[in-house]
Amino acid sequence: MARPQIPAPKVPQTAFAIPHYVMIQLRAMAARERCSQRHLVLKALPSIGIHVKPADLIADERKQRCKGTRRHYAAKAPQKAAA
Repeated sequence: MARPQIPAPKVPQTAFAIPHYVMIQLRAMAARERCSQRHLVLKALPSIGIHVKPADLIADERKQRCKGTRRHYAAKAPQKAAA
């Protein structure tokens, strides 16, 4: 008899509007630091006294593909012979 599956607890999400110029700066900083916007926001919260667990401060939590799983459709350029 199989054990009943317990669904994972839902992660609460929040949505709010921030000024466009702030979003541009946040995106640029995330690109420079090679992390997510979420990471930057969570990293800033302790400065105003909100506790954030270190386990939640993952710099880039996007799914990573295993090496060799991406197909390359472009033909490789021919290599020139050394003279």
